[in-house]
Amino acid sequence: LGNVRFDHPNLADNLGFCIKESRAQEVFLFGSGQSREMVPLISQSYERQTGKTMPYTRFVQLEHIDDIHHCFSDIRVEYEKLVKEDPDVDIILNNNSATKSMTSAMMSLALLTHRTILFIDGTRNARGAIIPGTERIVSQTLYPIYDEMLVERAIQYFNHNQFSYAIQEMSTVCLHQQKEDY
Repeated sequence: LGNVRFDHPNLADNLGFCIKESRAQEVFLFGSGQSREMVPLISQSYERQTGKTMPYTRFVQLEHIDDIHHCFSDIRVEYEKLVKEDPDVDIILNNNSATKSMTSAMMSLALLTHRTILFIDGTRNARGAIIPGTERIVSQTLYPIYDEMLVERAIQYFNHNQFSYAIQEMSTVCLHQQKEDY
């Protein structure tokens, strides 16, 4: 949650919907001090949508919401605590409401850790807010990005005459359109 400037009830409904649809057992919200006020609104929305109390929720305040390095470092610390407690934990990242730096940090963490990113999509009103009742979850796969990274690394190995490493990298590529050509 960044410096929330949008329609609070609409945003809370979207996030409550995402928590409901992802069947979260724990919720970690990262945000600015100003966005802390959204937590009870999200919880109320979740309760309206499900008839249940929202799962355990922890708010982690980020002090430098416009600095990607600080956002990434702070979010990663919490991520590593979760993984240390339970190495098999299934972590899903939602990236809907944040500053550009926070969103970039979250995407970077997802890319680094091979985690799923969820977005809330739907029909938008004139102000750009998703209209209640039209929400849907969109799961973003990062495999095309992983493939590009692997192909780039394979090309570097190839250009340095390290052919066995190049072949090894290419063998792990999943969906790249030019895999067979390479």
